[in-house]
Amino acid sequence: MDITIILIAHNESDSQLLAQMRAINRQSYPISELVLVDTSSDQSLYKSFFKFEIQPKKKYKHAPDSFPGQSRNIGVQEATSEYVAFLDMKTLPSSQWIEETINTLHYYKSMYVFGSTTFEAQTSFQKLYKYCTYGNAAHETVPGTLIKKSFFRIVGNFLPQARAAEDIEWRDRVRLIAASITPNKALLTYTGLPLSFRELFLKYIRNSFYGAILDVLKNIKAAYLSLFVILVFLLIPRWNYLLSDWDQNPLFISDITKKIYFSLLLLFVFYYLLNKFFLKQRPSNFLIILKYLSYIIVFYSIYRWNDLLGDISLSISLYIPHVTKAFILVLLLASVINRGIIVPLTNDVKPSSLFPIYWIKVGFLGCILDILKAPIYILGSIFALIKR
Repeated sequence: MDITIILIAHNESDSQLLAQMRAINRQSYPISELVLVDTSSDQSLYKSFFKFEIQPKKKYKHAPDSFPGQSRNIGVQEATSEYVAFLDMKTLPSSQWIEETINTLHYYKSMYVFGSTTFEAQTSFQKLYKYCTYGNAAHETVPGTLIKKSFFRIVGNFLPQARAAEDIEWRDRVRLIAASITPNKALLTYTGLPLSFRELFLKYIRNSFYGAILDVLKNIKAAYLSLFVILVFLLIPRWNYLLSDWDQNPLFISDITKKIYFSLLLLFVFYYLLNKFFLKQRPSNFLIILKYLSYIIVFYSIYRWNDLLGDISLSISLYIPHVTKAFILVLLLASVINRGIIVPLTNDVKPSSLFPIYWIKVGFLGCILDILKAPIYILGSIFALIKR
């Protein structure tokens, strides 16, 4: 079986390139070809690439400022083998990567196998971020993926103009054609987790924003439906105020805000259960928008709880002092527990690494990321619709 490895580089050092080439050279299964797609502005890696002695035939392609998806597309075009495998400079393969992946390919009689990657943390901040997101479990990735070129053409190219999240979109397209196949054990290690909160903050904003744009472009009908739901959410509370003659107007609807907001909540619950138990697809932007609007409705209802109790007898029994403060504290505590305990344990983090105190730090970082994601995703969706 002839295999071409497509390696993507962007402003990495010579030492990083040499470490990756050594890992490729140690593969237990012989590689036919290595294509380096260098997206750096200069060609500083050119000399180091050809200086290092390596078994497979080498090919260099300079694509300055090319985004990851376009870089992989270029690599596939340059590859001469029947199969291609994807790598980037921050994902190091084990020596058994290709051999184990081929065994999985043959076992399932498939034309592709996704990569299986764990994430390495060296600094204390990287460990915090790793625990509240990836944990110690192996995750499905495009780096490490082995695919037959003819099947790649059926799936289609990566989106060339996408700055981020193009790998998720491409994997979704693969799963529409064939069942998801990943090796049983991790065969690669990612070494490029953010080193500081500033770096993580910028990365999270970028990924959330462009992820929303890709979701919109994938399903424009769902995106327009999302926009309609947002407009309904914003306009409905003012509906009766916009009518002349108030309740004498035939278009007047009593308790319209409560009715519409309750309907949106029911729609979210119904759509969520339908997708989880029957459709079993990655949540669309419509479902995500519904989820965020539902959170806002619940928050607003709690915030206005005591003011909405008009009846005196009800007020006495249902009145809750400091209800807004209590609700926010409960919400934050739930998020911290989820990100600090549930998510890490689900992803194979040992309890001894979290308790008795460390889980609080992990949970707070995860909670901040959750708070950041919602408004950025909504802005990205609206931006994509306006641009379209």
